[in-house]
Amino acid sequence: MKIYPSRPGGYSRWISRLLVLIVLLAAGFFLAGWGLRRHLPLLTDVDEPFFVKSAVGMAARASLNPGQFNHPGSTIIYPMAASFRLWYSLSRGGPLWGAAPDILVAFRQDNVPFYLLGRMLAVAYGILSVWAAYLVGRRISGRKISLLGAWWSLLCPYAVLLAQLVRPDSACAFFGLIGLWACLRMYQRCGWQAQVIAGAAIGLAVATRYSLIPLLGVYVLANLFLLVEGRREPRRLAGEFVGGLGAACLAFLLVTPFLLVELKTALANIRFERRLYHLGHDGLSPLGNLRWYLGTAIPQNLGWPRTLLATAAVIRALAGRRREWLLLASYPVFCLAGLSFHSQFWGRYVLPAAPVISLLAAWTTVDLIGRLTGKFRRAGLLNGLFLAAAVAGISCVPTLRIIRMNIRRTGSSTQILAREWVSARVPAGAVIARERETAPLKGLPHRMLFASHLPDRPFEDYLDAETRYFLVSDQNYLRYFAEPERYAAETAIYRRLFDEGILLREFAPSATVDGPTVRIYEWNH
Repeated sequence: MKIYPSRPGGYSRWISRLLVLIVLLAAGFFLAGWGLRRHLPLLTDVDEPFFVKSAVGMAARASLNPGQFNHPGSTIIYPMAASFRLWYSLSRGGPLWGAAPDILVAFRQDNVPFYLLGRMLAVAYGILSVWAAYLVGRRISGRKISLLGAWWSLLCPYAVLLAQLVRPDSACAFFGLIGLWACLRMYQRCGWQAQVIAGAAIGLAVATRYSLIPLLGVYVLANLFLLVEGRREPRRLAGEFVGGLGAACLAFLLVTPFLLVELKTALANIRFERRLYHLGHDGLSPLGNLRWYLGTAIPQNLGWPRTLLATAAVIRALAGRRREWLLLASYPVFCLAGLSFHSQFWGRYVLPAAPVISLLAAWTTVDLIGRLTGKFRRAGLLNGLFLAAAVAGISCVPTLRIIRMNIRRTGSSTQILAREWVSARVPAGAVIARERETAPLKGLPHRMLFASHLPDRPFEDYLDAETRYFLVSDQNYLRYFAEPERYAAETAIYRRLFDEGILLREFAPSATVDGPTVRIYEWNH
């Protein structure tokens, strides 16, 4: 297959587009890697310890058993465990093979290197997702649409935020795109090899997060197209299809080898992730979930212009004859269909489909501008000007949001400011009750009562423990107050604290201060 142009002047055009792709990847590294250390070791995201501690335990035990299979997150946990072991061997002179319990000691003494390595891995996946979006676009379109789609896939503030944390979200986007690319390649090339590669790519994606199982829908649809078009003999296609499914199962089990060994634990983990209750993110019907994703989550993550352009692309794909575009459009459709039947709804769940939505928006944009300018005399010049204006107009808002977000995340934090206030103002030995998303108080000379949410305990329990100070976060109490009838007992506890306690200090986010609103109350009755 040619990787170089054959037309006159093609080399300079090829080099210029390659440079544009390199610039996009560099921009991704800059935006996602900005402020990677952010308040370590005091402050981590609520889910980061879940993945880091699992990988640290694996590295210390020299074991391939993570002990948990919630996501399952294999493509981030295993590389993290390997990087921890390699780092410890090179920097501390530890053994490269066999058990190394000193890694646990090193983690307890200084966890910053471990979190930084995990965050760098997440950033790497985020950058690779931009490249993967370009590859998906190139399978079915020209470089113009592919580059624009890759650029817009980078401009998703929530995706950039999660790529800075030890979470599987950026890995999920990358392996989802690779699975989609493999399905498109299989449809175009047919054959055993293409089917096996597509199946293996899907297996890797599902090993990253179970929610990528809808990729199988794209795979089945691609095989149905081959059958309808008569490009493969039915019996032969059936054998190849079964081989591809086998490759998917094998790849999944190779990357998640202990799932069958720990099947009871894995099923319990999956039931926990599929639980019906999660404060502020449950209670909708499948239709309600779908309406929320289409009307809230996708526009909030990508903006209304890209959402509407992508919707037009889906309609066009359904009405058109190019089945590659229909396969591309089917990916977010299958993802949304699967998410709609989930017991919970989260904005981050749609992020794996965000790069594809950006590619669909790019397709509509390039085609629409081409149709508008094609009848004019200087069509090439007008096309370039209109396209530049459209790209700049749609890109400016998410770009500014990402920059503002990074400025806030590298500045102060309400949680750190609250910790400093407690350290300076609260007398040693005082009993402090705090819920999550408030100040990290580890190491301070106070007695702590911790609850994920303040109403997890009866208010009298806090009084019996002689609690004098309470730390609460709007990330928690606003979710209860959003459904006061459902959470009458919980809101009553917060109201009692707000009405009868003394508000000593409130730390609210601003243009340069990140974090939730943290309130510090004194109970002096």
